[in-house]
Amino acid sequence: LTMGPQCRRVMSDGMSHEHYDGQAIQAPRPGDIAPGQEELPGDLPVPTPGALRLTRSAPNVHSTVVSTREWSKRALQELPARRSRRRAVRPDFRRSGSAMVFTQAQWPKGLPVWPEHWGITRCQIVDFLAKLRANPDWDSRNTVYTLVNQFIIPWTRGKGLGYALSVNEDSPQEVNVMVSHAWGENAEEFFEATLRSTQPGDVLFICFLSIYQAEDSAGPTIREQLGEQPYHSPFRRVLDHIRQRGDAAGWAWEKSRELNSIPLFLLRGALLAWVL
Repeated sequence: LTMGPQCRRVMSDGMSHEHYDGQAIQAPRPGDIAPGQEELPGDLPVPTPGALRLTRSAPNVHSTVVSTREWSKRALQELPARRSRRRAVRPDFRRSGSAMVFTQAQWPKGLPVWPEHWGITRCQIVDFLAKLRANPDWDSRNTVYTLVNQFIIPWTRGKGLGYALSVNEDSPQEVNVMVSHAWGENAEEFFEATLRSTQPGDVLFICFLSIYQAEDSAGPTIREQLGEQPYHSPFRRVLDHIRQRGDAAGWAWEKSRELNSIPLFLLRGALLAWVL
């Protein structure tokens, strides 16, 4: 039985069990699932046409064979209760004893902050670049890889926060622009190109600044932050968030470049009228 993210594995009696909201569910043994059954991730397995045998160790519950129609009916009846229970519990996106890893939050001051608020402002990038150039150990030929290993990691080690969140610990910044990079490119050229390509009010997600890189016990590992699947990753979360904000803004978001050019157009028209 494939369990949801609020499950944990127990090996106390040498057998594999799952617990969900305090109810023990014994993992299926060979032969418990009828031939032709498929197991998919989620709270309940989705059966192919046929029958599904569930072995539960909870009191007064015995092994039963459930038809596909009956399984669907029970799943729909249980869904609202499962959702209400989840909203009341702090989310835990890892399963003990399993390799499955979902995106982990960073925790400034004991509060969870998710990737869509791991942003850094343009002004902070300007300050960061000036800080690098003022450092006697900095070489303008350094790549992004060198920047992370020799500067970012030492500056953030033990904090459990990426550089972007460490400078915005009191007020995490909501991302509206995602910036990609190459590890082998020149770091200074990357920042200069980023500043040329963005606007003053933009808040940027730059993975080597946003993700906690130190790989120590003070914060989540890189793997925990990235997740196991692309749709678990902070990149997907940030892109989805940007799209949702754009959809909420409607046409104004799609035409933002044209709208921002209106003041400059009017200024040029006024200057031309004054000259003529």
